[in-house]
Amino acid sequence: NYYTSGGTGLVDVEDVACLMIKLMKHEVINERFIINAENYSFKRLFTETAMALNLKAPEKELKEWQAKLFWRLGHFLRILKIKIPVVSKDLLKAAFQTQQYSNQKVSTLFSYQFTPVKSS
Repeated sequence: NYYTSGGTGLVDVEDVACLMIKLMKHEVINERFIINAENYSFKRLFTETAMALNLKAPEKELKEWQAKLFWRLGHFLRILKIKIPVVSKDLLKAAFQTQQYSNQKVSTLFSYQFTPVKSS
């Protein structure tokens, strides 16, 4: 039912494979490229995934303070030897960060059109 305020970049694995082959065959060396089709919020990602699986989309935003409270509660329960799923501090932090990636460099080099994430 919940989503966080963060987001990240997504890309189809076939786009990654195709571009890796193109880059290996190209004369470019000692360069770095970002292979990213689209930047997605976690809300959009979870909603589209739920729709594709015929599940209920998330409706409530989990606030960072709530997540930290649950993390501390979980840590306390683990001390008491009560087994619950473990979420690391780093994963918790990443859930509230928005990463924006640009594919302009690789798209310009090859005039490449990425597969839309929704199609993937």
